[in-house]
Amino acid sequence: MSKLTYSAPELAALLGISRSAAYNLMHRADFPSFRIGKRLLIQQDKLMAWVNEQSKVPDPDYLPYPGKEADNIAG
Repeated sequence: MSKLTYSAPELAALLGISRSAAYNLMHRADFPSFRIGKRLLIQQDKLMAWVNEQSKVPDPDYLPYPGKEADNIAG
């Protein structure tokens, strides 16, 4: 049987972020985490849906390199 939920340390390992970043993420209102007692958890399917949704939403703070073509970024 596969895991149904992930804790903050497990989330951190899955996403390649720090534990504190995972806890910060799990406290966000737009992140589908929930509590069982004092434990913060996220369901595996909700995590996958959230990750997929994040890849669709453009980051408003992202600015491509101004004045450079995509082919010239490395050079």
